Amino acid sequence: MNLLVFGLTRVISALFVVVLLLALIVPASARHKVSRHLFNMSMNAGVVGDWHPEPWPSVSFGGIRLWDTGTTWVDISPAEGVYDWTRLDRWLTAAGDKHNNDVLYTFGGVPRWASSKPNDPICKQQPGVCDPPDDLYPDGSGPNQHWKDFVTALARHNKNSSGAHIRYWEAWNEPHNDFFWNGTYAQLVRMVADAYHIVKSYDPDAVFLSVSVGWQSQDSMRWFEGYIAAEGSRYIDKISCHGYVKQGGGKYGPPENLVKYIGPYRASLAKLGLGSKEIWDTESNWGPDLLTDSDMKQVGLHDFIFCIFPSPSAGSTGSYGMEDRLDCGGQIRGTIQRRGRY
Repeated sequence: MNLLVFGLTRVISALFVVVLLLALIVPASARHKVSRHLFNMSMNAGVVGDWHPEPWPSVSFGGIRLWDTGTTWVDISPAEGVYDWTRLDRWLTAAGDKHNNDVLYTFGGVPRWASSKPNDPICKQQPGVCDPPDDLYPDGSGPNQHWKDFVTALARHNKNSSGAHIRYWEAWNEPHNDFFWNGTYAQLVRMVADAYHIVKSYDPDAVFLSVSVGWQSQDSMRWFEGYIAAEGSRYIDKISCHGYVKQGGGKYGPPENLVKYIGPYRASLAKLGLGSKEIWDTESNWGPDLLTDSDMKQVGLHDFIFCIFPSPSAGSTGSYGMEDRLDCGGQIRGTIQRRGRY
Protein backbone atom coordinates (compact mmCIF):
# COMPACT_ATOMS: atom_id res chain seq x y z
CA MET A 1 0.00 0.00 0.00
CA ASN A 2 1.21 3.53 -0.75
CA LEU A 3 2.71 4.94 2.46
CA LEU A 4 0.85 8.26 2.14
CA VAL A 5 -2.47 6.47 1.68
CA PHE A 6 -1.64 4.24 4.64
CA GLY A 7 -0.82 7.25 6.80
CA LEU A 8 -3.98 9.08 5.80
CA THR A 9 -6.02 5.96 6.49
CA ARG A 10 -4.69 5.90 10.04
CA VAL A 11 -5.41 9.60 10.48
CA ILE A 12 -8.97 9.17 9.25
CA SER A 13 -9.44 6.15 11.52
CA ALA A 14 -8.18 8.09 14.54
CA LEU A 15 -10.38 11.07 13.75
CA PHE A 16 -13.34 8.69 13.49
CA VAL A 17 -12.52 7.48 17.00
CA VAL A 18 -12.60 11.06 18.26
CA VAL A 19 -15.94 11.72 16.59
CA LEU A 20 -17.34 8.45 17.93
CA LEU A 21 -16.10 9.21 21.43
CA LEU A 22 -17.69 12.65 21.41
CA ALA A 23 -20.93 11.22 20.06
CA LEU A 24 -21.05 8.75 22.91
CA ILE A 25 -20.27 11.15 25.73
CA VAL A 26 -21.79 14.46 24.66
CA PRO A 27 -25.48 15.09 25.31
CA ALA A 28 -27.48 15.73 22.14
CA SER A 29 -28.39 19.20 23.37
CA ALA A 30 -24.72 20.16 23.49
CA ARG A 31 -23.71 18.96 20.03
CA HIS A 32 -25.06 21.88 18.03
CA LYS A 33 -22.20 24.25 18.86
CA VAL A 34 -18.48 23.73 19.34
CA SER A 35 -16.47 26.48 21.02
CA ARG A 36 -12.71 27.00 20.84
CA HIS A 37 -12.79 26.93 24.63
CA LEU A 38 -13.46 23.19 24.46
CA PHE A 39 -10.02 22.66 22.92
CA ASN A 40 -7.21 23.07 25.43
CA MET A 41 -3.48 22.56 25.62
CA SER A 42 -0.68 21.26 27.79
CA MET A 43 2.74 22.73 26.98
CA ASN A 44 6.17 22.58 28.57
CA ALA A 45 8.22 25.49 29.88
CA GLY A 46 10.16 25.93 26.66
CA VAL A 47 7.22 27.77 25.12
CA VAL A 48 7.86 30.80 27.35
CA GLY A 49 11.51 30.16 28.22
CA ASP A 50 14.90 30.53 26.60
CA TRP A 51 16.43 27.16 27.53
CA HIS A 52 14.51 25.19 24.88
CA PRO A 53 12.50 27.75 22.89
CA GLU A 54 9.42 26.42 21.17
CA PRO A 55 6.65 28.21 19.27
CA TRP A 56 3.28 28.92 20.79
CA PRO A 57 0.94 26.41 19.09
CA SER A 58 -0.64 27.75 15.93
CA VAL A 59 -3.78 25.64 16.31
CA SER A 60 -6.74 27.36 17.96
CA PHE A 61 -7.50 26.34 21.54
CA GLY A 62 -9.20 27.79 24.59
CA GLY A 63 -7.06 27.08 27.64
CA ILE A 64 -3.75 25.90 29.05
CA ARG A 65 -2.73 23.64 31.94
CA LEU A 66 0.19 24.77 34.07
CA TRP A 67 2.14 21.61 34.91
CA ASP A 68 5.75 20.89 33.95
CA THR A 69 5.79 24.61 33.24
CA GLY A 70 8.15 25.84 35.97
CA THR A 71 5.25 27.18 38.05
CA THR A 72 4.90 24.89 41.10
CA TRP A 73 5.61 25.93 44.69
CA VAL A 74 9.03 24.31 44.29
CA ASP A 75 9.79 26.51 41.29
CA ILE A 76 8.34 29.75 42.64
CA SER A 77 9.58 29.78 46.24
CA PRO A 78 13.33 29.11 46.71
CA ALA A 79 13.17 30.15 50.38
CA GLU A 80 10.55 30.92 53.01
CA GLY A 81 8.70 34.12 52.15
CA VAL A 82 10.56 34.51 48.84
CA TYR A 83 8.59 34.28 45.58
CA ASP A 84 9.74 34.54 41.99
CA TRP A 85 6.73 35.06 39.76
CA THR A 86 8.72 35.54 36.55
CA ARG A 87 7.82 32.26 34.84
CA LEU A 88 4.19 32.31 35.97
CA ASP A 89 3.78 35.88 34.72
CA ARG A 90 5.16 34.88 31.32
CA TRP A 91 2.51 32.19 31.03
CA LEU A 92 -0.30 34.48 32.20
CA THR A 93 0.80 37.23 29.84
CA ALA A 94 0.98 34.85 26.89
CA ALA A 95 -2.35 33.24 27.75
CA GLY A 96 -4.04 36.59 28.32
CA ASP A 97 -3.40 39.49 26.01
CA LYS A 98 -1.83 37.44 23.25
CA HIS A 99 -4.15 34.43 23.08
CA ASN A 100 -7.22 34.90 25.32
CA ASN A 101 -6.82 31.49 26.98
CA ASP A 102 -8.33 30.10 30.17
CA VAL A 103 -5.77 28.84 32.68
CA LEU A 104 -5.71 25.71 34.87
CA TYR A 105 -3.08 25.66 37.62
CA THR A 106 -1.96 22.29 39.00
CA PHE A 107 -0.62 22.04 42.56
CA GLY A 108 2.17 19.56 43.28
CA GLY A 109 5.46 19.60 45.14
CA VAL A 110 6.82 21.03 48.40
CA PRO A 111 10.10 23.04 48.43
CA ARG A 112 12.92 21.29 50.25
CA TRP A 113 13.17 24.14 52.76
CA ALA A 114 9.56 23.39 53.81
CA SER A 115 9.64 19.58 53.46
CA SER A 116 9.28 17.23 56.41
CA LYS A 117 11.77 14.88 54.70
CA PRO A 118 14.05 17.13 52.61
CA ASN A 119 16.32 14.23 51.61
CA ASP A 120 13.62 11.73 50.64
CA PRO A 121 14.97 9.95 47.51
CA ILE A 122 11.56 8.64 46.44
CA CYS A 123 10.45 12.02 45.11
CA LYS A 124 10.57 12.47 41.35
CA GLN A 125 11.48 16.14 40.84
CA GLN A 126 14.15 16.36 43.54
CA PRO A 127 14.66 14.92 47.05
CA GLY A 128 11.98 15.81 49.57
CA VAL A 129 9.50 17.60 47.33
CA CYS A 130 6.86 14.84 47.44
CA ASP A 131 6.63 14.94 51.24
CA PRO A 132 4.26 17.06 53.36
CA PRO A 133 5.39 20.37 54.86
CA ASP A 134 7.20 20.10 58.19
CA ASP A 135 4.44 21.97 60.05
CA LEU A 136 1.67 19.56 59.03
CA TYR A 137 1.28 16.39 61.09
CA PRO A 138 0.20 12.91 59.88
CA ASP A 139 -3.32 13.30 61.28
CA GLY A 140 -3.79 16.53 59.33
CA SER A 141 -3.39 18.81 62.32
CA GLY A 142 -0.77 21.51 62.74
CA PRO A 143 -0.51 25.09 61.51
CA ASN A 144 0.30 24.22 57.89
CA GLN A 145 1.50 27.80 57.63
CA HIS A 146 4.14 27.28 54.96
CA TRP A 147 1.51 26.02 52.55
CA LYS A 148 -1.10 28.61 53.49
CA ASP A 149 1.40 31.41 52.99
CA PHE A 150 2.27 30.19 49.51
CA VAL A 151 -1.33 29.67 48.40
CA THR A 152 -2.28 33.08 49.76
CA ALA A 153 0.61 34.73 47.89
CA LEU A 154 -0.31 32.84 44.71
CA ALA A 155 -4.02 33.68 44.90
CA ARG A 156 -3.25 37.35 45.58
CA HIS A 157 -0.76 37.50 42.73
CA ASN A 158 -3.25 35.86 40.40
CA LYS A 159 -5.96 38.35 41.33
CA ASN A 160 -3.65 41.26 40.53
CA SER A 161 -2.31 39.74 37.30
CA SER A 162 -2.19 42.10 34.34
CA GLY A 163 -2.44 39.08 32.03
CA ALA A 164 -4.77 36.11 32.18
CA HIS A 165 -6.15 34.89 35.51
CA ILE A 166 -6.13 31.34 36.81
CA ARG A 167 -9.73 30.24 37.08
CA TYR A 168 -9.32 26.47 37.38
CA TRP A 169 -7.24 24.81 40.11
CA GLU A 170 -6.21 21.14 40.11
CA ALA A 171 -5.76 20.03 43.73
CA TRP A 172 -2.64 17.85 43.28
CA ASN A 173 -0.93 15.97 40.48
CA GLU A 174 -1.16 12.15 40.72
CA PRO A 175 -0.89 11.73 44.51
CA HIS A 176 -1.50 7.98 44.11
CA ASN A 177 2.15 7.84 42.99
CA ASP A 178 4.39 8.10 46.04
CA PHE A 179 6.99 10.01 44.03
CA PHE A 180 4.42 12.83 43.76
CA TRP A 181 2.90 12.44 47.25
CA ASN A 182 4.47 10.55 50.15
CA GLY A 183 2.20 11.70 52.95
CA THR A 184 -1.11 10.61 54.50
CA TYR A 185 -4.64 11.09 53.24
CA ALA A 186 -5.36 13.41 56.17
CA GLN A 187 -2.41 15.63 55.32
CA LEU A 188 -3.36 16.00 51.69
CA VAL A 189 -7.03 16.64 52.46
CA ARG A 190 -5.95 19.36 54.89
CA MET A 191 -3.71 20.98 52.26
CA VAL A 192 -6.47 20.84 49.65
CA ALA A 193 -9.00 22.23 52.13
CA ASP A 194 -6.76 25.15 53.02
CA ALA A 195 -6.05 25.88 49.35
CA TYR A 196 -9.74 25.60 48.47
CA HIS A 197 -10.82 28.17 51.04
CA ILE A 198 -7.94 30.56 50.37
CA VAL A 199 -8.36 30.56 46.59
CA LYS A 200 -12.12 31.05 46.81
CA SER A 201 -11.67 33.91 49.29
CA TYR A 202 -9.85 35.78 46.50
CA ASP A 203 -12.04 34.49 43.67
CA PRO A 204 -15.47 33.12 44.63
CA ASP A 205 -15.96 31.93 41.04
CA ALA A 206 -12.80 29.79 41.06
CA VAL A 207 -13.35 26.14 40.08
CA PHE A 208 -11.53 23.46 42.09
CA LEU A 209 -10.77 20.15 40.39
CA SER A 210 -10.07 17.04 42.44
CA VAL A 211 -6.63 15.54 42.80
CA SER A 212 -5.84 13.74 39.55
CA VAL A 213 -5.52 9.96 39.46
CA GLY A 214 -5.29 7.41 36.66
CA TRP A 215 -8.71 6.03 35.76
CA GLN A 216 -7.68 2.65 34.35
CA SER A 217 -5.56 1.49 37.30
CA GLN A 218 -7.13 -0.43 40.18
CA ASP A 219 -4.36 0.75 42.48
CA SER A 220 -4.93 4.42 41.71
CA MET A 221 -8.70 4.06 42.10
CA ARG A 222 -8.25 2.31 45.47
CA TRP A 223 -6.06 5.21 46.52
CA PHE A 224 -8.76 7.65 45.41
CA GLU A 225 -11.40 5.76 47.39
CA GLY A 226 -9.27 6.21 50.52
CA TYR A 227 -8.88 9.90 49.78
CA ILE A 228 -12.63 10.35 49.41
CA ALA A 229 -13.22 8.37 52.62
CA ALA A 230 -10.95 10.91 54.35
CA GLU A 231 -13.49 13.60 53.34
CA GLY A 232 -11.66 14.69 50.23
CA SER A 233 -14.98 15.01 48.38
CA ARG A 234 -15.82 18.17 50.34
CA TYR A 235 -13.41 20.18 48.20
CA ILE A 236 -14.28 19.05 44.68
CA ASP A 237 -16.17 21.12 42.12
CA LYS A 238 -15.20 18.92 39.19
CA ILE A 239 -13.36 15.62 38.81
CA SER A 240 -9.84 15.53 37.38
CA CYS A 241 -8.51 12.28 35.97
CA HIS A 242 -5.57 11.13 33.87
CA GLY A 243 -7.10 9.08 31.11
CA TYR A 244 -4.20 6.97 29.92
CA VAL A 245 -5.17 3.89 27.95
CA LYS A 246 -2.68 1.47 29.44
CA GLN A 247 -3.60 -2.21 29.67
CA GLY A 248 -2.26 -5.02 31.83
CA GLY A 249 1.45 -4.87 32.50
CA GLY A 250 1.58 -1.16 31.75
CA LYS A 251 1.39 -1.67 27.99
CA TYR A 252 -0.44 1.04 26.10
CA GLY A 253 -3.60 0.06 24.28
CA PRO A 254 -5.34 1.71 21.31
CA PRO A 255 -7.10 5.08 21.70
CA GLU A 256 -10.44 3.27 21.40
CA ASN A 257 -9.86 2.19 25.01
CA LEU A 258 -10.95 5.68 26.04
CA VAL A 259 -14.51 4.62 25.26
CA LYS A 260 -14.07 1.34 27.14
CA TYR A 261 -12.82 3.04 30.32
CA ILE A 262 -15.40 5.83 30.56
CA GLY A 263 -18.32 3.66 31.69
CA PRO A 264 -16.56 1.80 34.53
CA TYR A 265 -14.91 5.02 35.66
CA ARG A 266 -18.24 6.82 35.90
CA ALA A 267 -19.66 3.85 37.80
CA SER A 268 -16.78 4.03 40.28
CA LEU A 269 -17.41 7.73 40.81
CA ALA A 270 -21.12 7.11 41.33
CA LYS A 271 -20.35 4.62 44.13
CA LEU A 272 -18.31 7.36 45.81
CA GLY A 273 -21.20 9.82 45.58
CA LEU A 274 -19.52 11.76 42.75
CA GLY A 275 -21.63 10.58 39.82
CA SER A 276 -23.03 14.04 39.07
CA LYS A 277 -19.61 15.70 38.85
CA GLU A 278 -18.23 16.77 35.49
CA ILE A 279 -15.08 14.84 34.52
CA TRP A 280 -11.99 16.57 33.14
CA ASP A 281 -9.22 14.43 31.69
CA THR A 282 -6.24 16.73 32.15
CA GLU A 283 -3.53 14.37 30.92
CA SER A 284 -3.29 11.26 28.75
CA ASN A 285 -1.71 9.56 25.78
CA TRP A 286 -1.51 6.11 24.30
CA GLY A 287 2.22 5.68 24.05
CA PRO A 288 4.87 5.78 21.31
CA ASP A 289 4.53 2.39 19.64
CA LEU A 290 1.07 2.89 18.14
CA LEU A 291 2.04 6.10 16.33
CA THR A 292 5.06 5.65 14.12
CA ASP A 293 4.13 7.44 10.89
CA SER A 294 4.61 11.19 10.44
CA ASP A 295 0.97 11.90 9.61
CA MET A 296 -0.16 10.72 13.02
CA LYS A 297 2.53 12.69 14.80
CA GLN A 298 1.63 15.81 12.87
CA VAL A 299 -2.02 15.51 13.72
CA GLY A 300 -1.00 14.99 17.34
CA LEU A 301 -3.73 12.53 18.18
CA HIS A 302 -1.33 10.72 20.50
CA ASP A 303 -2.07 13.20 23.24
CA PHE A 304 -5.58 13.80 24.59
CA ILE A 305 -5.13 16.82 26.87
CA PHE A 306 -7.94 18.46 28.75
CA CYS A 307 -10.47 16.00 27.41
CA ILE A 308 -13.67 17.04 29.20
CA PHE A 309 -16.09 14.19 29.67
CA PRO A 310 -19.40 15.65 30.83
CA SER A 311 -21.79 13.86 33.12
CA PRO A 312 -25.14 13.01 31.55
CA SER A 313 -26.61 16.17 33.10
CA ALA A 314 -23.81 18.51 32.05
CA GLY A 315 -24.03 20.81 29.07
CA SER A 316 -20.38 20.86 28.05
CA THR A 317 -18.68 18.85 25.34
CA GLY A 318 -15.52 16.79 25.06
CA SER A 319 -12.26 18.07 23.67
CA TYR A 320 -8.69 17.17 22.96
CA GLY A 321 -5.61 19.32 22.54
CA MET A 322 -2.51 19.24 20.37
CA GLU A 323 0.92 20.78 20.61
CA ASP A 324 2.88 22.27 17.74
CA ARG A 325 5.94 20.59 19.17
CA LEU A 326 5.38 17.19 20.73
CA ASP A 327 7.56 15.92 23.54
CA CYS A 328 5.54 13.49 25.59
CA GLY A 329 7.96 12.58 28.33
CA GLY A 330 10.61 11.78 25.74
CA GLN A 331 8.30 9.23 24.10
CA ILE A 332 7.51 11.00 20.85
CA ARG A 333 8.87 14.05 19.09
CA GLY A 334 7.39 15.63 16.02
CA THR A 335 5.77 18.73 14.65
CA ILE A 336 2.14 19.37 13.83
CA GLN A 337 1.75 21.12 10.51
CA ARG A 338 -1.42 22.89 9.52
CA ARG A 339 -2.46 21.12 6.33
CA GLY A 340 -5.66 21.44 4.40
CA ARG A 341 -6.45 17.74 4.54
CA TYR A 342 -6.74 17.90 8.32
